Amino acid sequence: MFYDNFVRLCNERGVSPSSVAIKVGVDKSAATRWSRGAEPRYATLMRLADYFGVSMDELSGDAETKPISERSTATPDDEGLAAALEALRNQPGRRALLSATKGMTEAQVLRMADWLADITGGDKD
Repeated sequence: MFYDNFVRLCNERGVSPSSVAIKVGVDKSAATRWSRGAEPRYATLMRLADYFGVSMDELSGDAETKPISERSTATPDDEGLAAALEALRNQPGRRALLSATKGMTEAQVLRMADWLADITGGDKD
């Protein structure tokens, strides 16, 4: 379901899946792996949702999707931020992890997200 939503969102924006992969910071071959059933890591899924301005649930197929014309007028950054804040509001453990990243660079945060995906058995992008 993730890949179908991913391709739909790419088509709505007129961009290729491999170019989106590169724009969110993963190798373009990740799009090929996703087409074969691999799932992106949590951090990558978050960046993809932010890129498209949708919730992570919508992107992963856990929520109802709407055509762009029926979505709110909020900017992609607003929608991604709203989804992230909702997750933080409902999950104290995620708040603790976010708090632990204070003072870290973006690269360090992404390395930490990759490390967490490794220890939890997440698929590689």
